[in-house]
Amino acid sequence: MFKPVMLAALLAGVAHCRFMEPSSDPYALPEGMLIGAGVSALQTEGAWNLSGKAESAADYVLHLGKLSSLGFGDPHDHDVAADSYHRYKEDIAMAVKLKLTLYRFSISWSRVLPDSDPSNPNMEGVQYYHDLIDEILRNNLTPMATLHHFDHPRILEDQFKGFQGEEMVAKFKEYARFAFNQYAGKVKLWVTVNEPNMYCIYFPNLYNISGLYTDNDMQRYDCVRHTILAHAEAYHVFHEDNHEGRVGFTALLTPARPNSTRSEDVYTAAAYNELQAGLALNPVVHGDWPQDVKDLAGSKVPEFSEAEKQRIKGTADFLGFNVYYTLTVAYKTPDNATDGGSIRGGMHC
Repeated sequence: MFKPVMLAALLAGVAHCRFMEPSSDPYALPEGMLIGAGVSALQTEGAWNLSGKAESAADYVLHLGKLSSLGFGDPHDHDVAADSYHRYKEDIAMAVKLKLTLYRFSISWSRVLPDSDPSNPNMEGVQYYHDLIDEILRNNLTPMATLHHFDHPRILEDQFKGFQGEEMVAKFKEYARFAFNQYAGKVKLWVTVNEPNMYCIYFPNLYNISGLYTDNDMQRYDCVRHTILAHAEAYHVFHEDNHEGRVGFTALLTPARPNSTRSEDVYTAAAYNELQAGLALNPVVHGDWPQDVKDLAGSKVPEFSEAEKQRIKGTADFLGFNVYYTLTVAYKTPDNATDGGSIRGGMHC
């Protein structure tokens, strides 16, 4: 029975295949495919304190100069960075030369709303992104905007530790509505929070190393929960306000494969993938944490209420995966263990 069914499926698949005609342009892309480059305000803009921009939480912790153990050299490198605030036209021209079709950038929350008050915007910052978007469109590229790439106004970190505080959900909703009202007429592809699963581990750790947080201050699972709730609110705002376009959710993926075919290693790889990627992606697709995350992390993981589950479920018009490398993982035993981390079931959690 299996072989005829498989053969029928293959024949059906071949029947529906669309074979592309050879193109005279060796760089031609299939119709509808976008290939592009991405930048972020923190990493490329510079101009960290110019034209009305407020200090961001990232500016503050980097300027303290206490992160050399993590490979940060000059604490003021990002003050200028690639100077794209002044040289964005050169960046876009380079994208055109590379035959890219999409240009992804992030909006600096602390540049457009320095005190996070939509009634008090920094119009120089607002106009900068209009100019950037107009230049992208003028060069026949598709703009994709990210609302948060690690650089919310420092005032929000001071008030309630940023995304570790539930107050951030309402603040992000206000900011998202402001950004959509400004730019959604030109930008049709949006990402809400870049890599929340990475941000909520890495960024609080920077504050901890810099002496600004204690270990007890770092509520990583609360942070992920709040980024998901904030994302969902932004998603609903976009569609309820009848903007045209799509709002997606982007997570960091470092896919793990088992070190061997031993069941313990297979389990560990699957559990790692759930803790790392499923933690962020499962809620916006299915409305809750993966069961493996609940089992492994236990009471560390804050529950979503039934109303929240309904609110967050299905809140992604597309999913974005940032993949830089993969991992090979093995089940941790006393024989292969190294120091560090709290261990449950052979996993760091």
